[in-house]
Amino acid sequence: MSVLKCKSVSHLLDELNLLQSEKLSMNWYFRGQGDATWGLKPSLFRQDLVDEKLFEKDVIDSLRNNLKHYSTISDRLLNDDDYLLSLAQHYGTPTRMLDWTVSPLIAAYFAASSALKIPKSEALSVFCIAGIVNIGQHSNELKFVYPLAGANENLFAQRGIFLKHDWECRDFWKCDYEEEVSSAVKSVNASIDSRIIRVELSNRLTKELIIELEKRGINGSFCFPDMYGCVKEAADEAWGNQR
Repeated sequence: MSVLKCKSVSHLLDELNLLQSEKLSMNWYFRGQGDATWGLKPSLFRQDLVDEKLFEKDVIDSLRNNLKHYSTISDRLLNDDDYLLSLAQHYGTPTRMLDWTVSPLIAAYFAASSALKIPKSEALSVFCIAGIVNIGQHSNELKFVYPLAGANENLFAQRGIFLKHDWECRDFWKCDYEEEVSSAVKSVNASIDSRIIRVELSNRLTKELIIELEKRGINGSFCFPDMYGCVKEAADEAWGNQR
């Protein structure tokens, strides 16, 4: 694994563009976070729960029952636990899923939008994992899940996918890598062999990043194409003015 600390917004965007255009690693997946000190830990593992497995079972069973009575979703999807967990994750329920996207710009937007509300954060980050990485070697359940996005315009706009964690792999950035030191690199080209990269940017440049992404059409209204998106974009501007 490697860490690339970018000196400017243009540096960050150029490096992410290099990864997206790099074909030897198949596709790349991206996740933006507002604080570079955070690892890759799903929301379920950040809760103070007595029994995490029971909580997940209750969510799946209750959601399946509700959808059976109040929706027209097919039985095939109702019997797919990964689909139900993805749906629960997208609507804010703590799960073993982590949100990712195939778009580096969308990941950068989520990192910047989050960082606007974390004034004590020194840097934001965009995690990058190559599709060629065999994440299944870490456990039988650790895998990318590709949910149907046709009925979910937000997920479709965000080009979203999910990484489902194993019960033992609570933080993918640290899982099975306790003895591996993250090396600092000057360009993603120098770390392409690792196929797992964390790109960082100083939080002082967050508002500038928001502006540059806006120029490329990436903002709250794009990522959330409904009324929530209008409110989200306005909130981002307000938070940015506070910075």
